[in-house]
Amino acid sequence: MGELCFPHRSRGRQGGKLTGCRADGVEWSGSECMLFAKDGGMTNPHIDVQSVPGGSGQIMYMPAAGVVRRVNHQDVPGPAKQAIVVHADDMDTATDTLDIDIRKESTSQYRGTLTTLPQFARKLREAKIRFVVMDFPGRCSYALPAQCAHVFITIGLVESAAWHPVFKQDMPYPKLIA
Repeated sequence: MGELCFPHRSRGRQGGKLTGCRADGVEWSGSECMLFAKDGGMTNPHIDVQSVPGGSGQIMYMPAAGVVRRVNHQDVPGPAKQAIVVHADDMDTATDTLDIDIRKESTSQYRGTLTTLPQFARKLREAKIRFVVMDFPGRCSYALPAQCAHVFITIGLVESAAWHPVFKQDMPYPKLIA
């Protein structure tokens, strides 16, 4: 995230460049941003994707970046949010194991009943899916690579700004799939 916002700090490395992806004979590019406040709770496990509007249903995997700010009680110890993020190389196994339908919006991709991060972690461990548990302090920023299934739990009232950029990098994402 810091390299995206402050490229002069990257010591000669160049960050991604906004670019377009070709889908259904049309060039698509840009990004989306959303702002929201949440008072506790857990998101459904999901993978950030963007549908190509008016096309044949192709989607692009989206990396995600954002900022987190705890409302009130800034000095409370411990995380404001926690997440489990699945390794991108395990995306196919994760979508099969969790029955995630990436053709749907992120909030409705998962049809299961997981209600806690430990339940989610246990299911991933049983399937030998690689993941990390991340703690987000009361004021921070984050970046998640494309193709990483993830779930967030919010602890208390938290404001978030999430950004799903479309970047061209040395890596082959955003990747179009049929």
